[in-house]
Amino acid sequence: MFGLDDYRWLVSDEGRRAWEMFLAQNAQSDHRALPNTLRTHDRCTAHQSRLLLEQRRLALGPARRKFADPSQWFWTSQLVEQASDEFTAAETAKDFPSHSLIVDACCGAGSDAVALAKSTNRVTAVDQDSIACTLTRANSDSHGVPLRCISSPIEQLPADSEYYLHIDPDRRSHTSRTIHLDRMSPSWNQIAGWIGNYRGVSLKLAPGSRMPSEIPFGKSGPPSSMRWLSRDGSVRQQRWYWNIDRWPSNHRIVSVEQKNGSWHHEAFPSINAQESNRALDARDALSNYIADQDPGLRAAECCNRLADRLGIQCVGNAMGYYHADRIVMHPFLRWFRVFDVLPADRKKLRAYTREHPVRSWELKSRNVDVDLDALRKDLIVNQDAEAQRTLLMTRIGERYVAIIAEPIHPHEIHCQ
Repeated sequence: MFGLDDYRWLVSDEGRRAWEMFLAQNAQSDHRALPNTLRTHDRCTAHQSRLLLEQRRLALGPARRKFADPSQWFWTSQLVEQASDEFTAAETAKDFPSHSLIVDACCGAGSDAVALAKSTNRVTAVDQDSIACTLTRANSDSHGVPLRCISSPIEQLPADSEYYLHIDPDRRSHTSRTIHLDRMSPSWNQIAGWIGNYRGVSLKLAPGSRMPSEIPFGKSGPPSSMRWLSRDGSVRQQRWYWNIDRWPSNHRIVSVEQKNGSWHHEAFPSINAQESNRALDARDALSNYIADQDPGLRAAECCNRLADRLGIQCVGNAMGYYHADRIVMHPFLRWFRVFDVLPADRKKLRAYTREHPVRSWELKSRNVDVDLDALRKDLIVNQDAEAQRTLLMTRIGERYVAIIAEPIHPHEIHCQ
């Protein structure tokens, strides 16, 4: 629908003035009336007006979920979907030493490039898509950070051992993202050949990407460390590192953003260590407290490792909830007080909710294939009740159980 010339107009002085007027005049207006307003007041064509409307749609939708001030960014629909959110980008930019030389390959619209350029003014962003490069330059200008952007396949650029490489190879122009290394672009074999030619490498991958059992790493070998980043209850990305000194070698790192905006990191030795199945089974009793882990810990397959570190135990298997006779504070955990443990039977659950009035139910499941939306319809709620409860479906041994619990607020934990 929109081509390179359209985006060049959008980021030009004329287009930026139209965008600013658009935002100022129509912040509260019905978007269906906006094209006529723009043509009247800023001499925009109907096509240009539609482009401004598209930018507004992205700013109020997907970009709003990723950026504090989305009106300061320019996007295509695909590029905003593929972009790192600015909070995660700012955190991963810290992986590189200050004032280092960095190549940001497959830069897209520049969210990572802008974050990197805020740490060092020596960033070269590269993308084979001319529209992506046009938007990267505009976004760096909007944020007052200098960087150089080159429209070129990364394969055509000579590697330089003085530079660090930041690369997002699952960003593809005409297809969706991939979690499979053999479908990335540039190809894995090309990437493996470059790794040893740079001072250090940060490879961004989709959260669900897995390291195949047989993968040609080339002369540089496997990554020195791996990292999973999570914020707002969602795993945002996975990173593989080579020669990045911020993280210890041969470790899995889980990084979770806290409510105050800071990040908490846990590093677990041995990239290739497998999670054991030391967990509660059908013969054991469930403890007084149960905890749900941040999904970043599960994505990194480090649940039992943290359990060992904290002296607690998993329920069901290594991906299950935690349980303990005491609350162990940790930024990755959300604790609940256990009231009852019932068979995972809908009729019994409905009878329980009839006998124990509750104003609202939060539903969670782990290691159980259950339709939580359908289950919610079976539960009785009483708007006059004060209690709020959480129902956690899980498996213990061969039993499917429903744990009735109450969320424990952080201030209660501090008071204990």
